[in-house]
Amino acid sequence: MEIDYNQLKEFFSQLEIEEAMPFEYMDRPFTIWFAEYTENERKEGRPAIFYSFSNVDGGFDIYTPELSEIFIRPILIHECIEALVNDERTGTGSITPKQDYIIHQRAHELAKKYDEMYAQDTLSPEQFIEYIKIKEEYKEASPDSYINL
Repeated sequence: MEIDYNQLKEFFSQLEIEEAMPFEYMDRPFTIWFAEYTENERKEGRPAIFYSFSNVDGGFDIYTPELSEIFIRPILIHECIEALVNDERTGTGSITPKQDYIIHQRAHELAKKYDEMYAQDTLSPEQFIEYIKIKEEYKEASPDSYINL
């Protein structure tokens, strides 16, 4: 999957962010959902931020706690890239759980590269530090989650 960072940056910088707002990125539909992250979910090790396949439009639903828009944008970048890269593997036939895990980790690393690049380019140094702290907080809340920022 090729990613043009300048196009990505322009697209997500202009994206209107509202709950239940559908948008298309790289010809795939996405919908943003704000979801409260409860103490029970934290105790159960569920991820605070994740994507899932949508039964409505064949795209993806992205769930995130309601945060400042400046932090939601790089989170959306991360989840969109991760979803698209992971979706590419569905046409590759049968794979083992270990192969699936490796592919997912590669998707995660690529997504992380671009979300952090975008955050560094668009946030102040203080905001970038806060963004990284938010990511770490949610990662610590669900360390065994298959999908982690």
